[in-house]
Amino acid sequence: MTPAAAEQQGNRRDRWLTAAIILITALLVGYNLVMFYGQSYFLKGKKVEKLLLADPKSGAEKEIVIPGGTVLLNFWATWCSSCVYELPILKEYAPKAAVIGLLKAPVRADQLQEMELPWANYLASDDIFGDFMIAGVPVTMLLRDNAVVAVHTGPVTREVLDGWLTAPR
Repeated sequence: MTPAAAEQQGNRRDRWLTAAIILITALLVGYNLVMFYGQSYFLKGKKVEKLLLADPKSGAEKEIVIPGGTVLLNFWATWCSSCVYELPILKEYAPKAAVIGLLKAPVRADQLQEMELPWANYLASDDIFGDFMIAGVPVTMLLRDNAVVAVHTGPVTREVLDGWLTAPR
């Protein structure tokens, strides 16, 4: 093989390698964008009337009927510092909207009891986290009349809750 042919073959190989790296990078970025923002696009309008959840102490499963009206579904974990950080803010807004806590395992029931939360918290299966496209916690969803209206990924803030709960229907 001549030096020119070898150089041409090396350039071709470099172009293919560069294209493969760009493609893989684009796929990874796209995947992460869908996992982070996908809930906001794909879940809006999803009806949530019942969920099969477990008691965090006993593990006994039961079907929970989601009330109509304004509901905040809070996906969280007792071991998640960001989740625990947002709890006082959610406590402030609990009188304005029903709050239902959906816990990611493992759950320390003693720690949960010490938090004295004014709303029910249930252990949610990985299937439920998957159905709602939850890759990480905390995530808070606003439901109106059993339909997902808005999704917030990360610790919820007063500004987000004020916007959700004071916005016209």
